Amino acid sequence: MTNETAMEPADFWTNRPVLQKEQEIYDAVRKKLQSLHPDINKRSNRAEMEDVARKLDILRQGIFCFDSEEHTAVFSDYLMHFSRLRDTTPCERYLKSVDRRDADEITQRAYDALAGVRYTVLRMDESIAGFGVLCRDCFLGIRIFLMDRSLSQTTAGQIALATGVFPVKEWFMTTGAGLPLPAKKLDETLGELFKLAGLKFTPPVALSPADNSRLVLKVIKTINAAGIIENVRYQ
Repeated sequence: MTNETAMEPADFWTNRPVLQKEQEIYDAVRKKLQSLHPDINKRSNRAEMEDVARKLDILRQGIFCFDSEEHTAVFSDYLMHFSRLRDTTPCERYLKSVDRRDADEITQRAYDALAGVRYTVLRMDESIAGFGVLCRDCFLGIRIFLMDRSLSQTTAGQIALATGVFPVKEWFMTTGAGLPLPAKKLDETLGELFKLAGLKFTPPVALSPADNSRLVLKVIKTINAAGIIENVRYQ
């Protein structure tokens, strides 16, 4: 899925009191999304799990072999949001099964976030300490604000992040399994990754669900092969 209506961030991120209120929403939505993971995972079957594990080189002689917690996180993220063995993702099937009529505001926001999930590469340009990072969304070619306390402590301008993102109000949050890329020569790197997936990197990127799934897989496998995932720690 893509969020083609994403806008340049308003100046809300310069206002600390406003950011603090938005961060409270972030915490509540993040907690709700985590609580939905078991139900989303129930929408996948063994065949899908094995298909993803095989594609990520995690399935060995019929056994799921995770080398680290980080490999598990990447596997789960791809399975829930980007695996399309049955033409739809487990997340899409979950959303079709829920009755939203009596859901509270935070749950509605969580559902909207799930419905708008997409994969992208974010170049982190300016850290807002304690809150998040102003990023360049390399796929859409726009600036976005990424709410994330941990990433707000990183050195902006030096790294980019390949990640799934959820849209929430005027800002975004990651799906939780981001992988770092060097910010230097980023367009060249993205061009090579798209080429590996049989695609051309021409922002703004609007991929079909099948092409998006194939691209995400190539990105994950390439970063994994480079050994970068071994230095990633999710919080």
